[in-house]
Amino acid sequence: MKQIIQPEQSTQLSFRHYPVLCAFFREYELFQLFDSLLPKKRHHEVSHAQCILLFVCDCLTARTPLYRYTDLLANLDVEMIFGPGARAEQFNEYTMGETLDAIAGFGEDRLFARVLEHLRQRMELDMSHLHADTTNFSVAGEYDDGGVEPTGLHITFHAKDKRTDLKRWALLMITNAMGIPVAMRSLDGNSSDKKTIIEGMQALKEVLESEETAAPGSLFIADSSFYTKDNISSFGGTWISHAPEKLKEVQRCLAMEGLPFVDSASKGYRVHGFDSCYGGIP
Repeated sequence: MKQIIQPEQSTQLSFRHYPVLCAFFREYELFQLFDSLLPKKRHHEVSHAQCILLFVCDCLTARTPLYRYTDLLANLDVEMIFGPGARAEQFNEYTMGETLDAIAGFGEDRLFARVLEHLRQRMELDMSHLHADTTNFSVAGEYDDGGVEPTGLHITFHAKDKRTDLKRWALLMITNAMGIPVAMRSLDGNSSDKKTIIEGMQALKEVLESEETAAPGSLFIADSSFYTKDNISSFGGTWISHAPEKLKEVQRCLAMEGLPFVDSASKGYRVHGFDSCYGGIP
């Protein structure tokens, strides 16, 4: 006689990485910050802060559609992670959508800036070296705006990367030496790096100078998009950039032979320095 063993579904709940991020939210008072900036105005049972925690947890490991969030939480100890009384079905697509609407209403860039300002006051972030750069995101498809001119982000055709067939939008981000983002701004698809990078650097410089916790003398690092006469003459901070090869002075230096190069501190590199004065800036 054969004994047939029926498999039983495990009732053990898991936590994944969620409690770690939840502890971070609690320790640095992010729940209170989000609840003050994005107060709950509708009848849903969980706060926008709890939904933002779920968004952050999910973004680190997956990209779950809004309508699948209740399934995502099915085998997790939701109450232990998100607080007493929290249930998986409360994090449905309507509740998560309400949170996205609240973020859009407040302003994504503005919210990010407030979070970073909040964290800089509570932890030691190395702000000595700040790297500014942009990246672009290409998208496909038609967007029916109903004939109404968009008031937010403009997703437009652009010739960058020689893909004139794709629409795009861009993102400016400034990170510290550890790669931690300290400033961010979403940009229109036809934005110019020569303007947006200097604007982001100047805005962050002013914020840091106004904060009592800011360390003096942050060094900003940017690529050749920053290196124009107008930018380097108007930016009052300390910076390092890359001079574009189209400049006559750079072409003259590249054509020189027999220069006394010396080994640099970085293995595999040899260097030789020139004094230069471009745009009236030595």
